[in-house]
Amino acid sequence: MDRKWKKMTTLLLTAAITMTGTGFDQLTELTLTAPGYVYAAEAQDPILSEEDFESGKLGEWSGKDGATASVITENPKSGNYCMKVSGRTGTYTGAKMQLAGLPDGDYLLSVSAYVKYTDGPDKKRFQLTLAKDGRYAGVCGKEIKKNEWTRISGSMTVSADQNYNGAILYFETPWTANPTAEQDYMDFYVDDIRVSADPFADTTEYPSLKELYKDQFYIGVAAPEYVLGIQRYRDLIKSQYSSMTMENEMKPAYVLDENTSKSNLSKYQDHAALNFDSYKAGLEFASANGIKMRGHTLVWHSQTPDWFFYENYDTSGKLASRERMLKRMENYIKDIIEWTETNYPGTIYAWDVANEAVADYFGPGAAPMRQEGSRWYQTIGEDFVQKAFEYARKYTTQFAPDHKIKLFYNDYNEYFPQKKAGIVKLLKPIKEAGNIDGVGMQSHIDVDWPLEGDNGYMTAVRTYKEELGLEIQVTELDIGMTDKATIASQGEYYQKFMEALLKEKANGADITAVTFWGLSDNLTWRGGTDCLLMYGNLGKKPAFDGVINAIGDTQDVIDQIRTLGNLKLTGEDQEKLAQAREAYEGLNEVQKALVSNYSELESAERDYKDLEENARIEEKRKAEEAKKAEEAKKAEEARKAEEARKAEEARKAEEAKKQSQSVKTAEPKIMITGKKKVKVGKSIKLKAVCTGVTGKVKWSVSKGKKNIKISKNGKVTGLKKGRAVITAKIKNLKKKFVVVVK
Repeated sequence: MDRKWKKMTTLLLTAAITMTGTGFDQLTELTLTAPGYVYAAEAQDPILSEEDFESGKLGEWSGKDGATASVITENPKSGNYCMKVSGRTGTYTGAKMQLAGLPDGDYLLSVSAYVKYTDGPDKKRFQLTLAKDGRYAGVCGKEIKKNEWTRISGSMTVSADQNYNGAILYFETPWTANPTAEQDYMDFYVDDIRVSADPFADTTEYPSLKELYKDQFYIGVAAPEYVLGIQRYRDLIKSQYSSMTMENEMKPAYVLDENTSKSNLSKYQDHAALNFDSYKAGLEFASANGIKMRGHTLVWHSQTPDWFFYENYDTSGKLASRERMLKRMENYIKDIIEWTETNYPGTIYAWDVANEAVADYFGPGAAPMRQEGSRWYQTIGEDFVQKAFEYARKYTTQFAPDHKIKLFYNDYNEYFPQKKAGIVKLLKPIKEAGNIDGVGMQSHIDVDWPLEGDNGYMTAVRTYKEELGLEIQVTELDIGMTDKATIASQGEYYQKFMEALLKEKANGADITAVTFWGLSDNLTWRGGTDCLLMYGNLGKKPAFDGVINAIGDTQDVIDQIRTLGNLKLTGEDQEKLAQAREAYEGLNEVQKALVSNYSELESAERDYKDLEENARIEEKRKAEEAKKAEEAKKAEEARKAEEARKAEEARKAEEAKKQSQSVKTAEPKIMITGKKKVKVGKSIKLKAVCTGVTGKVKWSVSKGKKNIKISKNGKVTGLKKGRAVITAKIKNLKKKFVVVVK
């Protein structure tokens, strides 16, 4: 390889490899940004170069390594002028500018330009590369058609510890082993160049996707090693995602050690040597930050080096036998699982055991297994997938006895009826053997992809649920733009997609993870489709908001219910309960169905009603007790009064008795009281008091009795002048009383 590309970041190269083996081979563009859309902070971006050559001058641009750059009037993209690059003698010769005035801290180096060529092959890739001090990085690139002005755009993340002041940014064509002037050194034209150092958005206040969805499923992201090398990206992953997948670094091409394997065939013939350096950083990051990892991928026809399938690892010889390849497969799977579980136990929670083993097929019936291009099929046969799962179950059980590692089959175009049927047919015997846990749906779709119908995404979800009964994970989600789409309509589709997915979960689909295949539009293998949740500067797109809106306040409701605890009959607890109920009622029907602890809210409401009822009963009981106490008090007072009355009566009776007894024992006598002098015509009242004798007193007049009358009770009337003698008699006692009348 040309020395200029030896230190290229995987930003460009690994994405190109991934594209080849994903079923999207028809994609020929790899643009590492979101062209055509403005970042939120673009109005403040420091422009390093904005050149349309209308001044008739090159500005900051010049020829590189002997090539000539000139301003011409021939066929400009816009205006009257453009730049022509000619006299090239190598793929790396072209037009360049030197960067200066770059900001401190992290930033996004963004480039866009229109390029055209008129001689050479029908299609040719042009790219922009950054070089400084022997270090080279691809900023962006695109395959364009001859005679057509085509926009190339992209960006590269620059961290605070990198200093690219003085670096050279230049146009070139890709390195090739045997370049020719006609195929590789053609003249080309450039117009409307823009180079800027875009500041990153502040992501610290973004709602956390992993928190919003924590009770539904893992929220994951594809995080290749170079992304983990930038602090801003690391912080974003930690705040937003509960799961991650290494984009390429765990694939066989990165792990199999060719030189060591060939160095000692007696040792490595059936047991290839491995090197785990490619994904140590990923496992360390995930383990240190409590992020679960999906292992991706063990057995795949693509990105597994061809030499691995040959006798003596010699591609000029013959393919290895079935028996040998089964040994190599088993040993490879064993070594991978043993090493990861020994060094990072529990970090990997799931493995994509087999990837893309079903062919793209649109004929009648179920799609067959992929044969052409699959060395696994060619060396082992159609049961190679079953064997891979058998080995994976064996060694995950052996090396991870304390936690079950989930085993998945992963594929793309998984929603087409024929391929869907082929996947079901492939996995049924593996499921019956107990060696598989789930289906991974890659989900590389666009904003106009149907969710229902024969090709419907959610139709496929229901098929895998009903016919296989396995877990379902969305493993590589990115939703690309189409010609008629807008950023807003993409956000609406993301929301619609996630809402539909949540509905399927609410209806019983065991959906356990959703992984977005990249952090931002400049970190995607699907260049030019702007398919992810964030712009290149990490500003959140409507797509991000759509994912948030889909779940709504579901997690808040779940958390509110969790905090209810043992309620007490207080205004504060009553308010907490009312707020939880109000929040729940504010959800849509699908979101309500996802509130897994709703029964706790109902239970809390019943408990609170019981508390209220018990309080009412207690209040009534106390009122009854108070009433009874008052009645008892009154009854006691009445009793005491009655007792006092009876006591008084008894006292009086006793006194009367004593008096009576005293009278009985005294000498009998009678006394008369009343007036002894009275005027004529007046009446008097006499009273006889008896002692020692009882009975009825009789009254009589013994002198001057003419016209004098005396009543039984001693009243005397008809008195005449003179003297009247009145006699009171009781039994044998008499007493006279003389009244003088004047």
